[in-house]
Amino acid sequence: MGLVSNMRTVLFQISPLILITSILSISTYLFASLYSVSHLSFEGWANRVIYFPILFFLCFIVTGIIESFFALSDFIDPKNGQVNIRDLWKETLFKLNPWSGVVVSSLMGLGIIGCANLAEIYRTITVVWYDNILWTIEKPLFVKLIGSWVDVPELWDHVYFSLWVFVFISMAIVYRFCPLQRFVQVAMAVVIAFYITRCSNLLFPTAGPAFYNSELFNLAGTHCAKMQQLLRLYMDGQVTQNGLMPGTMAMPSLHVGLMGIAVWQLAHIWRRTLWVTIPWFLMVWMSTVMLGWHYVLDGIGGIIVIAIAMLIARIIFCVWSFFGVRGFPLRNLASQNKSAA
Repeated sequence: MGLVSNMRTVLFQISPLILITSILSISTYLFASLYSVSHLSFEGWANRVIYFPILFFLCFIVTGIIESFFALSDFIDPKNGQVNIRDLWKETLFKLNPWSGVVVSSLMGLGIIGCANLAEIYRTITVVWYDNILWTIEKPLFVKLIGSWVDVPELWDHVYFSLWVFVFISMAIVYRFCPLQRFVQVAMAVVIAFYITRCSNLLFPTAGPAFYNSELFNLAGTHCAKMQQLLRLYMDGQVTQNGLMPGTMAMPSLHVGLMGIAVWQLAHIWRRTLWVTIPWFLMVWMSTVMLGWHYVLDGIGGIIVIAIAMLIARIIFCVWSFFGVRGFPLRNLASQNKSAA
């Protein structure tokens, strides 16, 4: 009976994410019409989605090991001075079942892949880009930065690709130390942010500095150079959509936005993490500029997007908890989560 009750609790906590992911994915598929990614088979979707739960699970294990180091002194036997490894890992690494997090991260991956329809529309119908507006504003900054002592593409390349590791580490920490509802809310905000960003790209298409003024950037030998070339081929129709290709989209910067949500969630748990996370956040933002992915203003746009996405996710959960669903004690759960937090 306890197992059934626990499964029901988990189900109605992740139900809003299932609902929103389904609505957004189906809506964009219908909206895409002839541009839908029909060639992406179920196997293709599964191959892409699997990255998300695997990355979450690995980060879950890593954060559990780190937690065990901090709790080490509490499990030292005063008689012989030895560490009780079994009890230590039982109370840290294995104190929490990871499978709810695996399911939620998989749902988040499905929602993100649904954005591929919007990327296809962007690739197919966009004929006018507005990079000239942003370039006019920020050209003096780029001219000053590119070729200066901070222009080290290999360094910024590694910083840029640290995003998803940082995001999933923060999500694993939220999963370990916060109610499940908060973890689901973060995952929902990430999905919503993807859709807001893609829709914004359709309304105000910008390719990014490296695509608008490619001769200014020397990224030879970096992973970003290969990725940018792949996106050029995709935009030309020479590479098919794999479910994760965004196209050449700059404003707003989802990269900066996702870093922002990770920083915010960690600060909610331990405010002192800001001493580490804010410099990391600024470094990632800087990397998007130095590698030509984004304009500085794109980063501000990304922060605004993620703030809106978090607000929408919070409102959805408040409405969900207020009205409830027959058979699910949502109001009682909401009060339990509030007291737990």
